[in-house]
Amino acid sequence: MDMPTFYMLIANYLSWKICIINLAFLFFLVLIGCSKADKSVDVCKGLIDTVAVIDQKNINSNTYFLVLRLAGLQDKTEIFEIYDRKPTFDVCGDGKIQPLVGNTVDSKNFDNNDQFVESVNFNVSQNIMEIKYSIGRKNKSNNKNVKLMIE
Repeated sequence: MDMPTFYMLIANYLSWKICIINLAFLFFLVLIGCSKADKSVDVCKGLIDTVAVIDQKNINSNTYFLVLRLAGLQDKTEIFEIYDRKPTFDVCGDGKIQPLVGNTVDSKNFDNNDQFVESVNFNVSQNIMEIKYSIGRKNKSNNKNVKLMIE
């Protein structure tokens, strides 16, 4: 065996060894990265809702909070909820207290026309929520500016 062939064999052997060492190092980095990743998706068992308090009203020493919940991946479902105490939510969007009432938003009326939310009315004595709609397309705020009306 001549010297150039010998050096080529050693270089080829070393390049495979370096490649295997690099792959092992990458695998190690992936394992460490995954172990330190945010576990909220595992804890939540699915999609995480986006939740925000968008309005509140004080009536007779009681405060009512209007919450907008966005659920879903691509076709978002908008849900209005009313609480009689300030709600807090965990990383999954689940509330620590139950809402008094809640209802989904309909983007179309019975005639299949576009509609948007004008206001959310809450009758305290009957514990009933009514969503008031107007015909037309909703604005870009995605119902984040809707006001709570107390009856």
